[in-house]
Amino acid sequence: MGRGSGRGPHLRGSRRGAAPRRCPAGRPGGLVTTTLGPLLDYDRSQAGELVPTLAAWLETCSVAETARRVYAHYNTVRKRLDRIEELLGPVLTDSRRALDLAVARRVHERTGPPPRPTAR
Repeated sequence: MGRGSGRGPHLRGSRRGAAPRRCPAGRPGGLVTTTLGPLLDYDRSQAGELVPTLAAWLETCSVAETARRVYAHYNTVRKRLDRIEELLGPVLTDSRRALDLAVARRVHERTGPPPRPTAR
């Protein structure tokens, strides 16, 4: 990787001198809550399948393959992906946002759901 290969800046970060991103409130659960929270809330309240659909799409970037993985019709997956973007904003075309979601999903997978806020 010599000079001018174009790879160096991508390995160090997207902006020179930028501070590394940190989990909100310094806890991985904060990342899950702020990133996946709206989908988790929707799935809980609507018995939805948005998080598994997003997980499959992030792994494949293909509606057809996602449909096979989550055992749903192609059009159902399209509707779920539209709902995901309604709740989270553009994630299917924004690679940084997709990366944030992929990391949050992995954290959620390993640590379990974040604690629910207590009513006061």
